[in-house]
Amino acid sequence: HPLLRRRLPLLVFHLALLALVLIVGAGRLLRMEGRFELVQGVAFDGQWLEQSAGALYRPLLAQIELRQEGFTIDYAPGRRRGATRNTMVWQDAQGREQRAVIGDHRPLVVNGHRLYTTPNKGFAPLLRWLPADGSAPVLGAVHLPSYPMHELRQSREWALPDGRVLWLSLQIDETLIAPDAAAQFRLPREQRLVLRSGETRFELMPGQRVALDGGTLVYEGLRTWMGYRVSHDPTLPWLLAAALCAALS
Repeated sequence: HPLLRRRLPLLVFHLALLALVLIVGAGRLLRMEGRFELVQGVAFDGQWLEQSAGALYRPLLAQIELRQEGFTIDYAPGRRRGATRNTMVWQDAQGREQRAVIGDHRPLVVNGHRLYTTPNKGFAPLLRWLPADGSAPVLGAVHLPSYPMHELRQSREWALPDGRVLWLSLQIDETLIAPDAAAQFRLPREQRLVLRSGETRFELMPGQRVALDGGTLVYEGLRTWMGYRVSHDPTLPWLLAAALCAALS
Protein backbone atom coordinates (compact mmCIF):
# COMPACT_ATOMS: atom_id res chain seq x y z
CA HIS A 1 0.00 0.00 0.00
CA PRO A 2 1.53 3.38 -0.97
CA LEU A 3 0.61 5.02 2.35
CA LEU A 4 2.39 2.29 4.33
CA ARG A 5 5.51 2.68 2.16
CA ARG A 6 5.61 6.42 2.85
CA ARG A 7 4.98 6.15 6.60
CA LEU A 8 7.29 3.66 8.29
CA PRO A 9 5.67 3.95 11.77
CA LEU A 10 2.28 3.11 10.24
CA LEU A 11 3.79 0.07 8.53
CA VAL A 12 5.40 -1.05 11.83
CA PHE A 13 2.06 -0.59 13.60
CA HIS A 14 0.23 -2.86 11.16
CA LEU A 15 2.99 -5.44 11.25
CA ALA A 16 2.85 -5.39 15.08
CA LEU A 17 -0.92 -5.99 14.94
CA LEU A 18 -0.35 -8.93 12.62
CA ALA A 19 2.33 -10.27 14.98
CA LEU A 20 -0.11 -9.98 17.91
CA VAL A 21 -2.63 -12.16 16.11
CA LEU A 22 -0.01 -14.78 15.25
CA ILE A 23 1.47 -14.80 18.77
CA VAL A 24 -1.96 -15.16 20.39
CA GLY A 25 -2.64 -18.12 18.10
CA ALA A 26 0.69 -19.72 18.99
CA GLY A 27 -0.02 -19.12 22.67
CA ARG A 28 -3.29 -21.03 22.44
CA LEU A 29 -1.36 -24.02 21.09
CA LEU A 30 1.51 -23.86 23.61
CA ARG A 31 -0.20 -22.70 26.80
CA MET A 32 -1.27 -24.73 29.83
CA GLU A 33 -3.25 -23.98 33.00
CA GLY A 34 -3.64 -26.55 35.73
CA ARG A 35 -3.92 -27.52 39.38
CA PHE A 36 -2.37 -30.38 41.34
CA GLU A 37 -1.61 -31.40 44.92
CA LEU A 38 1.63 -32.66 46.42
CA VAL A 39 2.22 -34.62 49.61
CA GLN A 40 5.29 -33.67 51.60
CA GLY A 41 8.31 -35.61 50.33
CA VAL A 42 6.49 -37.25 47.38
CA ALA A 43 7.53 -36.28 43.82
CA PHE A 44 4.96 -34.98 41.32
CA ASP A 45 3.93 -37.86 39.03
CA GLY A 46 2.08 -35.90 36.36
CA GLN A 47 -1.41 -36.42 37.81
CA TRP A 48 -3.54 -33.25 37.57
CA LEU A 49 -6.72 -32.28 39.35
CA GLU A 50 -7.52 -29.93 36.48
CA GLN A 51 -5.64 -29.18 33.29
CA SER A 52 -6.30 -27.19 30.15
CA ALA A 53 -3.51 -27.50 27.58
CA GLY A 54 -2.91 -26.59 23.95
CA ALA A 55 -2.16 -29.14 21.25
CA LEU A 56 1.58 -28.36 21.21
CA TYR A 57 2.13 -28.25 24.99
CA ARG A 58 5.01 -30.46 26.17
CA PRO A 59 4.56 -31.91 29.70
CA LEU A 60 7.90 -31.31 31.43
CA LEU A 61 7.06 -30.98 35.13
CA ALA A 62 6.92 -34.74 35.76
CA GLN A 63 10.52 -35.11 34.50
CA ILE A 64 12.25 -32.98 37.16
CA GLU A 65 11.20 -34.89 40.32
CA LEU A 66 9.43 -31.86 41.74
CA ARG A 67 8.48 -32.22 45.39
CA GLN A 68 7.66 -30.10 48.43
CA GLU A 69 9.61 -30.46 51.67
CA GLY A 70 7.05 -28.77 53.87
CA PHE A 71 5.59 -25.33 54.46
CA THR A 72 4.71 -22.79 57.12
CA ILE A 73 1.68 -20.48 57.09
CA ASP A 74 1.18 -17.55 59.45
CA TYR A 75 -2.26 -16.89 60.95
CA ALA A 76 -3.27 -13.67 62.66
CA PRO A 77 -5.94 -13.62 65.41
CA GLY A 78 -9.28 -14.52 63.92
CA ARG A 79 -7.61 -17.18 61.75
CA ARG A 80 -6.72 -14.62 59.13
CA ARG A 81 -4.31 -16.34 56.78
CA GLY A 82 -0.97 -14.63 56.20
CA ALA A 83 2.20 -15.46 54.30
CA THR A 84 2.90 -18.96 52.98
CA ARG A 85 6.48 -20.22 52.76
CA ASN A 86 6.71 -23.48 50.82
CA THR A 87 10.08 -25.14 50.14
CA MET A 88 10.24 -26.79 46.70
CA VAL A 89 13.02 -29.13 45.48
CA TRP A 90 13.68 -30.30 41.90
CA GLN A 91 16.41 -31.55 39.56
CA ASP A 92 17.83 -29.18 36.94
CA ALA A 93 18.95 -30.16 33.43
CA GLN A 94 22.38 -31.21 34.77
CA GLY A 95 20.84 -33.42 37.47
CA ARG A 96 21.73 -31.05 40.31
CA GLU A 97 19.26 -30.56 43.15
CA GLN A 98 17.75 -27.09 43.31
CA ARG A 99 15.49 -25.57 45.93
CA ALA A 100 13.41 -22.43 46.36
CA VAL A 101 10.83 -20.99 48.74
CA ILE A 102 7.58 -19.95 47.08
CA GLY A 103 4.16 -18.66 48.13
CA ASP A 104 0.79 -17.40 46.92
CA HIS A 105 2.43 -14.40 45.20
CA ARG A 106 6.00 -15.65 44.86
CA PRO A 107 6.18 -18.27 42.08
CA LEU A 108 8.61 -20.99 41.23
CA VAL A 109 9.61 -20.58 37.58
CA VAL A 110 10.96 -23.83 36.15
CA ASN A 111 10.93 -25.19 32.57
CA GLY A 112 8.74 -22.28 31.54
CA HIS A 113 6.11 -23.09 34.20
CA ARG A 114 5.03 -20.71 36.97
CA LEU A 115 3.90 -22.48 40.17
CA TYR A 116 2.05 -20.76 43.01
CA THR A 117 0.71 -22.13 46.27
CA THR A 118 -3.03 -21.95 46.95
CA PRO A 119 -5.18 -21.73 50.11
CA ASN A 120 -5.89 -25.47 49.73
CA LYS A 121 -3.71 -27.49 52.08
CA GLY A 122 -4.14 -30.06 54.80
CA PHE A 123 -3.09 -33.36 56.30
CA ALA A 124 -2.36 -36.66 54.56
CA PRO A 125 -2.14 -39.99 56.43
CA LEU A 126 0.47 -42.21 54.79
CA LEU A 127 -0.70 -45.83 54.50
CA ARG A 128 1.09 -48.98 53.36
CA TRP A 129 -0.84 -52.07 52.24
CA LEU A 130 0.99 -55.40 52.66
CA PRO A 131 -0.87 -58.09 50.65
CA ALA A 132 -1.12 -61.49 52.28
CA ASP A 133 -0.17 -63.24 49.03
CA GLY A 134 3.34 -61.77 49.17
CA SER A 135 2.93 -59.40 46.21
CA ALA A 136 4.51 -55.94 46.19
CA PRO A 137 3.40 -53.54 48.95
CA VAL A 138 1.36 -50.48 47.96
CA LEU A 139 2.03 -47.05 49.48
CA GLY A 140 -0.66 -44.39 49.36
CA ALA A 141 -1.47 -41.00 50.86
CA VAL A 142 -5.02 -39.91 51.67
CA HIS A 143 -5.53 -36.18 51.10
CA LEU A 144 -7.96 -35.16 53.84
CA PRO A 145 -10.18 -32.08 53.30
CA SER A 146 -8.48 -28.68 53.48
CA TYR A 147 -7.56 -27.51 56.98
CA PRO A 148 -8.70 -25.39 58.84
CA MET A 149 -11.56 -24.69 56.38
CA HIS A 150 -12.95 -28.19 57.00
CA GLU A 151 -11.60 -28.63 60.51
CA LEU A 152 -14.57 -30.74 61.62
CA ARG A 153 -14.61 -32.96 58.50
CA GLN A 154 -11.18 -34.60 58.53
CA SER A 155 -12.39 -37.87 57.01
CA ARG A 156 -12.36 -39.54 53.61
CA GLU A 157 -12.82 -42.89 51.90
CA TRP A 158 -9.80 -44.75 50.52
CA ALA A 159 -9.84 -47.74 48.17
CA LEU A 160 -7.58 -50.73 48.68
CA PRO A 161 -5.93 -52.33 45.63
CA ASP A 162 -8.57 -55.09 45.63
CA GLY A 163 -11.38 -52.53 45.35
CA ARG A 164 -12.59 -52.53 48.95
CA VAL A 165 -13.30 -49.09 50.36
CA LEU A 166 -12.15 -48.05 53.84
CA TRP A 167 -13.38 -45.02 55.78
CA LEU A 168 -10.66 -42.97 57.49
CA SER A 169 -10.94 -40.16 60.00
CA LEU A 170 -8.15 -38.14 61.61
CA GLN A 171 -8.81 -37.40 65.26
CA ILE A 172 -6.81 -34.38 66.49
CA ASP A 173 -6.64 -34.00 70.26
CA GLU A 174 -5.48 -30.36 70.36
CA THR A 175 -6.28 -26.93 68.97
CA LEU A 176 -3.83 -26.30 66.15
CA ILE A 177 -4.89 -22.79 65.10
CA ALA A 178 -6.47 -20.88 67.97
CA PRO A 179 -9.17 -18.45 66.79
CA ASP A 180 -8.10 -15.70 69.21
CA ALA A 181 -4.30 -15.75 68.87
CA ALA A 182 -1.52 -15.69 66.31
CA ALA A 183 -0.47 -19.16 65.16
CA GLN A 184 1.23 -21.18 62.44
CA PHE A 185 0.03 -24.17 60.45
CA ARG A 186 1.71 -27.33 61.80
CA LEU A 187 1.28 -31.05 62.23
CA PRO A 188 -0.59 -32.10 65.38
CA ARG A 189 1.51 -33.52 68.20
CA GLU A 190 -1.38 -35.68 69.41
CA GLN A 191 -3.50 -37.49 66.83
CA ARG A 192 -4.85 -40.90 65.92
CA LEU A 193 -6.35 -42.41 62.79
CA VAL A 194 -9.77 -44.02 63.01
CA LEU A 195 -10.29 -46.77 60.44
CA ARG A 196 -13.61 -48.42 59.61
CA SER A 197 -13.92 -51.51 57.42
CA GLY A 198 -17.52 -52.65 57.19
CA GLU A 199 -18.79 -52.86 60.77
CA THR A 200 -15.27 -53.13 62.26
CA ARG A 201 -13.59 -50.07 63.75
CA PHE A 202 -9.90 -49.57 64.58
CA GLU A 203 -7.80 -46.76 66.03
CA LEU A 204 -4.18 -46.51 64.90
CA MET A 205 -1.23 -44.45 66.08
CA PRO A 206 1.69 -43.76 63.72
CA GLY A 207 3.66 -46.99 63.19
CA GLN A 208 0.80 -49.31 64.18
CA ARG A 209 -0.80 -51.86 61.87
CA VAL A 210 -4.03 -53.79 61.58
CA ALA A 211 -4.74 -57.14 59.94
CA LEU A 212 -7.59 -57.13 57.41
CA ASP A 213 -8.91 -59.71 54.99
CA GLY A 214 -6.26 -60.17 52.33
CA GLY A 215 -3.43 -58.28 54.00
CA THR A 216 -2.14 -55.85 56.60
CA LEU A 217 -2.55 -52.07 56.67
CA VAL A 218 0.24 -50.02 58.24
CA TYR A 219 -0.23 -46.40 59.32
CA GLU A 220 3.19 -44.95 58.47
CA GLY A 221 2.49 -41.46 59.83
CA LEU A 222 0.97 -38.08 59.06
CA ARG A 223 2.25 -35.60 56.47
CA THR A 224 1.00 -32.39 54.89
CA TRP A 225 -0.27 -31.74 51.37
CA MET A 226 -0.38 -28.48 49.44
CA GLY A 227 -2.38 -27.43 46.39
CA TYR A 228 -0.68 -25.62 43.50
CA ARG A 229 -1.81 -23.67 40.45
CA VAL A 230 0.39 -23.74 37.38
CA SER A 231 0.54 -21.64 34.24
CA HIS A 232 2.71 -22.03 31.16
CA ASP A 233 2.78 -19.68 28.16
CA PRO A 234 6.16 -19.12 26.44
CA THR A 235 4.66 -16.51 24.12
CA LEU A 236 3.97 -13.89 26.81
CA PRO A 237 7.31 -12.00 26.40
CA TRP A 238 6.76 -11.87 22.62
CA LEU A 239 3.19 -10.71 23.15
CA LEU A 240 4.39 -7.88 25.38
CA ALA A 241 7.07 -6.88 22.84
CA ALA A 242 4.57 -6.78 19.99
CA ALA A 243 2.08 -4.77 22.04
CA LEU A 244 4.75 -2.22 23.04
CA CYS A 245 5.92 -1.98 19.43
CA ALA A 246 2.36 -1.29 18.26
CA ALA A 247 1.80 1.33 20.96
CA LEU A 248 5.10 3.14 20.31
CA SER A 249 4.69 3.14 16.54
